[in-house]
Amino acid sequence: MVHVDPATDKADGPHKKKLRTYLGIVVHDKMDVMYENWKEVPTAQKDLIWEDIQVFFFSYLMFFN
Repeated sequence: MVHVDPATDKADGPHKKKLRTYLGIVVHDKMDVMYENWKEVPTAQKDLIWEDIQVFFFSYLMFFN
């Protein structure tokens, strides 16, 4: 389980490294290297990344529950 503090966006829990690794892979795969930071990424591209993350977690929950 991983808890993410919405005020700081920091993750905590026994699987926080796995979550961070997964999120890094998704963002690296979906985001163009031309952006220097997250604020420059267009909202549409962020939405696509978020959709991928939601699909992964929905699939994970369906498989393990």
